[in-house]
Formats: sequence, C-alpha cells, structure tokens
Amino acid sequence: MRFAGMNITFRHFPFNYFLDSMEQLGINKIELWAGEPHIYVYRNAIESIRTIKKEIKSRNMEIVCYTPEQCVYPFNLAALDPQWRKSSIDYFVENIYAALELETRMVLITSGIGDFSVSLGESWKYTSDSIYQLSKVAEKEGLAFRGEIEGFVDEICQKGYKNIFLIGAGGTIAMMYPYEYILKSNSTIDVHAEIAAEFMVMNHKHFSKDSVCIFTSVSGTTKETLAAAEYCKEKGATTIALVAEPNTPLTKMVDYCITTGSEKHSFDTFYLLLYMVIFRFMYNRDEFPQYEQFTKEVNLLPRAILNAVKSFDQKAEEFAIKHKDTDYHMMVGSGNLWGNTYCYAMCVLEEMQWIHAKSIHAAEFFHGTLELVVEDTSVILLKGEDETRPLMDRVERFVENITKNVTIIDTKDFEMEGISEEFRKHFAVSINWSVLSRISVYLERERNHSLELRRYYRQMEY
Repeated sequence: MRFAGMNITFRHFPFNYFLDSMEQLGINKIELWAGEPHIYVYRNAIESIRTIKKEIKSRNMEIVCYTPEQCVYPFNLAALDPQWRKSSIDYFVENIYAALELETRMVLITSGIGDFSVSLGESWKYTSDSIYQLSKVAEKEGLAFRGEIEGFVDEICQKGYKNIFLIGAGGTIAMMYPYEYILKSNSTIDVHAEIAAEFMVMNHKHFSKDSVCIFTSVSGTTKETLAAAEYCKEKGATTIALVAEPNTPLTKMVDYCITTGSEKHSFDTFYLLLYMVIFRFMYNRDEFPQYEQFTKEVNLLPRAILNAVKSFDQKAEEFAIKHKDTDYHMMVGSGNLWGNTYCYAMCVLEEMQWIHAKSIHAAEFFHGTLELVVEDTSVILLKGEDETRPLMDRVERFVENITKNVTIIDTKDFEMEGISEEFRKHFAVSINWSVLSRISVYLERERNHSLELRRYYRQMEY
C-alpha cells in the first residue's frame, strides 16, 4: 500500500510547512489540492506554479494527482445554467494546464451537483457533456508524449538499427507480446520479445550493438529488468524505457526514457505509448502510411476504454460473485491478446489472488489441454479481432459442448467510437486489459483478498 499526502488539511499553514511535514513523515508522493492560499489558477498562477515546482523538486517529491478545489468554489459541471457550466469548464481547463506545468499526469474532477428542479438524467447529460469537453483538452495535451516519442524514434531510425528487442519480466514481458505480434504480422522489422533473466544468459545471436532494446517498468526497480538494461547499455545497444516512477534506477540507465508518473493504471498508459513507439518505427520504414490517422485515434482510445469498462462492469461483478470460490481457471487467447492471457492468468489470478490458473494459446489448445476440460471446468476465452480469431472460434465451439462454465470476453462486443475498423484489432489489447481489470476489482472484494497481498514476492530473498 502506498500513501500520498494532501495539503488541503494544511490550508491554514504555509505550503512549505506542509512539505516539511511530509518530509518528516517520509512521504514523498503528493496529491496537490489547488485552492487558496496555496495555489489558485485565477491568482498569480504562474508564480505559484514555479514556486511549488521548485520546492517539490528540491525535496525529490512527486505530485501524483492534481485536485482543483471544486466543492466550496462556485464551479459546477452539472449546472443547469449554461453560462455557469461554461465558466466551470473554463476553470477546469486552466487547472489541466496547471497540472501539465507541474508535470503530473492526473487531474481529479467530480461530476458536480445537478439542479434539483430537473431530472437526474438531464443533470447527467450536462455533466457528461462537460467531462467530454475536458477530455478533449486532455487528449490534445496528451500529444506531448507523441512529440517526444517521434523525436527519439526518428533519431534512432536516422542513425540506423538492425532489430528491436522487447524485454521484460512477468507482466512487462507479457505486455510486449502484442507488439511482437503486431510487428511480425505487419512489418519486416526483425523483432524479439525476450524474458529479461533468460535473455541475460542465452547469448542471443541476433543481439548486437545495433539492436534497439525497449523496456517497461512501473517501479523502475525490477532487478531482472535493471540487469538486462545495464547489459544492453554495456554492449552498445540503444535503450528505451517507459517508467511510471520518476527518478528511479531504470530512468537514469537508458538512452531514452518517458516517465508517466505513478498511477494505478500504468499498464493502460504504457499500452498507449507503445502503440506510438512501435508504429512510428513501422512508419519510418514506409510500412505504415496510416500513421497520422492512427495517432489521432490513439487519443480517442481512453474514451473507448471508459465506455467499455462501463458496459462490462455488471458482467465483471457477476463473474466475481459466481467464481469467488473457483479454484482453477483455464484462460485461452491468441494473436494480439496472447500477452493479456498469459499476464492475467499468472500475474493476477495466481500472483494477486492465489488462484490456480493456466494460460493456453488457442493454437495449442488441441494438443494436450483439451483432455482436462470437464463439465464444471472454468474456461475463459479472450477473443480479439486479428487474424487468429478463427483459432479462438474453434476452441469456443469445443468447450461449449463440454463445460457449463465458459466465459467469453470478446472485444467485438465493445463500441470504439471514432476508431477505424482497420485499427480495432490493435486497440483490442487495451480494451481487453481494461475490462479484465474490472474483474480483478470485484474478485478482490468478493474473496476478501487484497490485490496487493504477497506471500513471497518482494517479501523475502530468493
């Protein structure tokens, strides 16, 4: 469990007093409440931002969330009066810009309070429209990462490279499998997804100083990933990392690094950034002329994810209630979704919930695993929209004739507003992972088993 200190309870003290108190408590994560007297976007905003930024950095602290005052101040995204609503939207836009200047990637907003003289549905319509307008601003500002990514990818391509290595451990190697599949099925770029510890000892004959090595890490401290990154640097290879936690060992070790800020949904952010990294490499090889349109649609993906999660939420809860005592699951996937299949079985069901699970590739299902399916076996099918979908269809036809416990999570069931048909198969990775995460939340509740609980991982030496 991690804690962040919030300055709202210190509003009658100077801001530096709050920071000193957090330092004494050993807390280096801050949720910044943006209200008087510490910071208010309509009074000396630039001076306040510069001062706070300087003080935060001098203490090696990080703002993990920016929360504008929105309860006492006269701002209300659900307001019936259109002028009041517009002034409220403008206020939050200013706060989004302030958050960006303070280098935090998360802004907390509330829905506002609807007018009691109108229906709940009408108030929700006002709130939804307000939040949509704010999300468009956030999506536009998210393009800042695009410029940084295009800058270093273009520089690498101009210099020249031989191949790409996608390296990780546990969840982060699973995250790489979709991009290995995308490159193998859409590009002539030579690509290798490798488990960090095995990569270190296997004497990979395709690896050289002309390789590009890409890493992801939430903590920036995973031992195997650090060792692999250091090894790649020593051999003269070009190294790239996406890291949630800033100022961690991995961020200082690689040639190019993007830090997203610590957040609960780091994997979702990494997926979005990896789309831009991988498809930029393809674009520079003249293999993806749709790049401009693709990147525009990447910025529509957060909304598509939100809608998918909302529509799946009830099914996620029903699954958790039904299977809270189920002691074994088979998870089957293929193509773009094989990495999610592997990761959810091992890193969520096994590591986070201590439930026996097995990930099976659809292409291999009929070469052994099928003999273990009986009428009460829980089989979870993750169906995407790429070329391997017929493999999943075949497994689905078989298991539905044998077991009564088949769960199908199909990205075709989710609307992706604004997303082109040709790109849906790629974005299925993000949609699938986001809805699986809802199952995790409900399993945690129904089984009374925290997703943070570990017996051995980082609890002892091994």
